[in-house]
Amino acid sequence: VDLSQGKTERSDFSAIEGVGLTPKGEFLELYSDIQRRRPDQIIKDLISALRVFPWTVCGIEDNGGQEYFVENFKKEIENWNELCLNQIDGLTPKDRILTPIIGINNSGDKIKRIESQLQPMIASGQLKIRSDSKILFGQLDVFPYMKKDGPDALEMAVRLIKDNAGNMIQFIDSTPKEIVYSMVDDPNSVQSDATSVG
Repeated sequence: VDLSQGKTERSDFSAIEGVGLTPKGEFLELYSDIQRRRPDQIIKDLISALRVFPWTVCGIEDNGGQEYFVENFKKEIENWNELCLNQIDGLTPKDRILTPIIGINNSGDKIKRIESQLQPMIASGQLKIRSDSKILFGQLDVFPYMKKDGPDALEMAVRLIKDNAGNMIQFIDSTPKEIVYSMVDDPNSVQSDATSVG
């Protein structure tokens, strides 16, 4: 999760990206929600995202003072699970969110980190993006010249799987039938020009 907290039309987006790994080693984008929103809406949308699929882990960027959000979100999950256990608002114990929530501290050059992780995977077809992820496609196609929030969240999701492979990764059995995947228009666009660092 990339936590840009949009307050105006020119603000960065917040991005929630979910990725799965198949037994064949393919990374599939399973979930994408990129929009401008305030922190309280990010919490609601992230709870919704965590209910969609049995995620193995949820990573939230905690750079630059954002660790407060991570701790606050963990408390919100505790409150949510309490509602589920007490069967309030139509919730049941089955609605609890048991996904571990961890902070991700990113360091170094963001553009190089995203480029080095995603570009080879997208170009080779190892990372497949949902065809309905229009905002993510748009951000990848013009990367790094416009908003980078979707690619940043996608890179973190892929890295979580790679860093935790063998520890707590569950493979998804097959490509969900209702999802269509397609390629970025120009997979080589997911790279930076050495003269545009800024």
